[in-house]
Amino acid sequence: MEIKELEFKNIIAYLIPGVIGLYAISRHSSTISNLFVGGKQASEATSILLIVLLSLGIGIIINAITWAIIRPIIECVGDTRPDLDYSKLNKDIMGAFKVIIDENFRYYQAYSNMFTSLIIFLLFYIYKNSILRGDIIVITIFTCIVLFFASRDSLNRSYRNMRLLLKQGEEIRK
Repeated sequence: MEIKELEFKNIIAYLIPGVIGLYAISRHSSTISNLFVGGKQASEATSILLIVLLSLGIGIIINAITWAIIRPIIECVGDTRPDLDYSKLNKDIMGAFKVIIDENFRYYQAYSNMFTSLIIFLLFYIYKNSILRGDIIVITIFTCIVLFFASRDSLNRSYRNMRLLLKQGEEIRK
């Protein structure tokens, strides 16, 4: 089994939202909190490795939550998922399809997963604190609104480009 390098697209789509989710959880778990502050139980290298691995895991869970809840909401107020027939992806258009995924869909994942992780952070923050700071809540909500519209735009752009690419593929075959 070969472990591939962690690519930028995976960092923005899974790792960064996962770090935010893990940080939100750390406010309720002394074990995870010790990883962030460098407790005596684990070395710095071990803590960093555990944070990265746990963040990736949390990021994948956040992605699943996003897929189940946020993506249907975006599709209700935006473009719907095209009926993709992947058998139409031949060698000639596969490279362009990968570019659409990397340049549009990965950013949708990043924006929507950040949106979900900030909502999780906000919920944990409200649950944990008896005195709420309005500035944190306002900034988080504003950021969530921006991320929602950015994710909607990226998803719509990726769907639109996929449709165009598959249409071009059909025309090339004729």
